[in-house]
Amino acid sequence: MTIHRQKRGPQTRSKGFLSTTARYGAAVAAVAAAFALRLALTAWVGPGLPVFVTFYPAVMLAALLAGFGPGLAATAAASVAVGYWILPPVGQFAIASPVDRLGLAIFAGMGLFMSAVAELYRRSNDRVSGFLREESLREIQARLAAFEESTFEGTVEGEAGRIVECNERFAQMLGRTVLELVGMEIAELTAPEDRDRVAAAMRSGGEVLYEHAMVRKDGARIDVQVHARPFSPGGARRFAAVRDLTGNKRMAEELKKRRIELQALFNHSNAGLVLFDAKPPYAVLAHNRSYQELFAEPFRTMGMVGKNLFDYAPAVEAQGVVAVFDEAVRTKQEVNLVDFPYESNPPMKSWFNWHLSPVIQDGEIVALASMSIDVTAQHAAREALRESEEKYRRIIETATEGIVVAAPEGRMTFLNQRWADMLGYAREELLGKTGLEFLEKGQEPSVLEIRAVVKGGAVISRELKFRRKDGSALWALVNASPLLDGMGRPVGNLMMHTDITELKKAEEVLKRDKEAIERLVQEKTERLVDAQVELERAKRLSDVGMLASTVAHELRNPLAAINLAAHNIKRKANNPDLEKHLATIGKKVSESGQIINNLLFYSRLKPPHREPVDLFGVIEEALDMMEEGLKKPVSVVRNFDVLKNLSIDADPVQIKEVFHNILNNAQDAVPDDGGRIRVTAENGGEFIRVAIEDNGPGMGKDVLEKVFDPFFTTKAKGTGLGLSVCKQIVAMHEGDIEIKSEPGRGSSVIVRLRVKEKTGAK
Repeated sequence: MTIHRQKRGPQTRSKGFLSTTARYGAAVAAVAAAFALRLALTAWVGPGLPVFVTFYPAVMLAALLAGFGPGLAATAAASVAVGYWILPPVGQFAIASPVDRLGLAIFAGMGLFMSAVAELYRRSNDRVSGFLREESLREIQARLAAFEESTFEGTVEGEAGRIVECNERFAQMLGRTVLELVGMEIAELTAPEDRDRVAAAMRSGGEVLYEHAMVRKDGARIDVQVHARPFSPGGARRFAAVRDLTGNKRMAEELKKRRIELQALFNHSNAGLVLFDAKPPYAVLAHNRSYQELFAEPFRTMGMVGKNLFDYAPAVEAQGVVAVFDEAVRTKQEVNLVDFPYESNPPMKSWFNWHLSPVIQDGEIVALASMSIDVTAQHAAREALRESEEKYRRIIETATEGIVVAAPEGRMTFLNQRWADMLGYAREELLGKTGLEFLEKGQEPSVLEIRAVVKGGAVISRELKFRRKDGSALWALVNASPLLDGMGRPVGNLMMHTDITELKKAEEVLKRDKEAIERLVQEKTERLVDAQVELERAKRLSDVGMLASTVAHELRNPLAAINLAAHNIKRKANNPDLEKHLATIGKKVSESGQIINNLLFYSRLKPPHREPVDLFGVIEEALDMMEEGLKKPVSVVRNFDVLKNLSIDADPVQIKEVFHNILNNAQDAVPDDGGRIRVTAENGGEFIRVAIEDNGPGMGKDVLEKVFDPFFTTKAKGTGLGLSVCKQIVAMHEGDIEIKSEPGRGSSVIVRLRVKEKTGAK
């Protein structure tokens, strides 16, 4: 390798000038100090002190330390000071005594001699030092050359973007020879996308570390890391160490990432983390800040790496910590200590949760990893809480109310003896259970309301009914309030239970008496109202009956005369034109007679004359009669075979009237085209159910409410008595009649009658 020397530039000359000025200034300062020392000694010991006693050392020091020139300067300055201020006459540079002049000359000669000797010594010393530096530099260069050839990294010397020299390892990395590489442009070996970045790094002039891709002779690419720096500040020639990262770059990046993550976890963990040597006395290999802060001063601020347990924790041996370390090393097992006490020095008692884990490699323990968490505050809080709990427990146990502390979901976590006695259970039987398990049915909504209100942070009171262990009832006034944590968030419920069972019994008696009185008054009132309604109905029916009798009597005779006259005219006239009109007269007379019969039937409706009636035959007969008188096409569906072999105990005439009226109404309701009537039946055991459905226009709610009222009708021709009569007849037969209808969806009349099975029927 070549030794590169620097030329002295302006900056070097500037530094030399400053150094010379400083050396001469130091020489003058030495003389001034000697003069001051002489004045001080004269004042102390009095006159008679030798003239040059303090100046010889000053000149000698200036010559030895600063060189020949500063030595001469010190000699001259001392001579002037002595001749002007010390030798008589003082204040004039005119020495009167020949002896003094001789002494001054000797002093000047000695100063010159000492300066010359000092300069010769300095130059000889510089030559020896230079020779030693040259030898050392040659040795270093030889070592560097050997290192370059034996290192796993490539080394390159470059200047102006070209390779000046490189080692064999660098040539192997690029698949070339050293001779091929010397003189090549570095840009030729750099991947195109990295050339600008590499050029910028080389132009930086300082030390740089960067990574980029290079191209081998065979065209393959390799990733390299380059550490480059100039041989001298501002120099053009640079030295670079090149490392091939192709094989392990990805692994290195992953390891770096993991290391950073682990280091961050280690440094910022709130737990005290420390790595101990696996051998006694278990010296600290590494620790984080949290571990150091577990201890009192001075250990809180001083470094702990390299120290063992006895250095910063004198009490640990007495507390058995070393024995725990020994046991972990012997068994190679983890150790956990909870609420471990520790007394530091100066005394300060602390409590820790401590975990010790052996670090094992190749089956051998190489270190002990420890994690320590300071739980002193928690320990003190637990102790304070225990004392507080004990105090309040005594208060709670002597309270007359049943006190319960429950989790947010209602599970009892604490209760006093009073509450257990109120329910008749042992305390162990109640703990862990919810109040819902001991409530009477129907109380659950109140409990859920209590939970919701308390969860919202409010207070609530409710009366609840519980069930004691012996099955008896317990009424309690429950006052519930939330239990809050340090952040003001609900973490449970506090419930106070006051026994109000006797009070509720008294209230029940009062309530029962009040309800009995109110019920009696209501029953009497309803009976009076029903009686009034029946009186009014009876009066109205009586009036209707009298009216019907009068109308029947007054109209039947004229109608009979009209009918007879029409018959005679038809018989004698023998005129076809008159026969049509006479037929109309006969029809209207017949209709008027039917109206009169309905009025008489309604007014003279008597209790049924009961006998076994074949309901199947009655409905068949009514349907046949309806079909004979049909004047429009109607489809009739018969689905009541279930009524065969069944009979009812009824008045046959009245039952026929019921189904005749219902079928006539259905016939009138169906449309002129596509009419449909459907008759179905069901056997319900004690009662039968007959339904007559039509596809007529249906009825609204306002019509359904009045459909059974006497004289209410929606037809142009009709008395409005048909359904009213049907309802009375069915009611007298201990049955009921119901109509279901909606506008546009037809109507369904449902009749329910009591069954009487025929003798011998199967």
